[in-house]
Amino acid sequence: MSRRLITRRKNPPSNSNQVNEPSYQVRLTREVQRLREEQQLRDTRQVQSAPAPPPEKTIPTILVFRDGRQIEVQGYAIVGQTLWALTEQSSTKISIADLDLESTQRLNAERGIRFPLPRKP
Repeated sequence: MSRRLITRRKNPPSNSNQVNEPSYQVRLTREVQRLREEQQLRDTRQVQSAPAPPPEKTIPTILVFRDGRQIEVQGYAIVGQTLWALTEQSSTKISIADLDLESTQRLNAERGIRFPLPRKP
């Protein structure tokens, strides 16, 4: 008499349709959740450890008046023959005729700032 050793397989053969679907889905769901948590933790650590970028520094535009006075403005708008010097709190109306446009343009060009001349009426 011969004895035959019967062993059970822990994993069903790949061609078997007897895979326990619910427990397989539960394992996958847990694995996906774990991976998401790991990614979230990595993202949080990167945000916390990343240095904040320095505030962008803008070079002010210098306006030169015909009488030699100079003022610095962070922003401006030219409307017709009026220049509006803009700040966060206010705006100042300046007549283009009061400015030395050549000196204003030259001084700003030396600092790497383009100051376009307004069109003549």
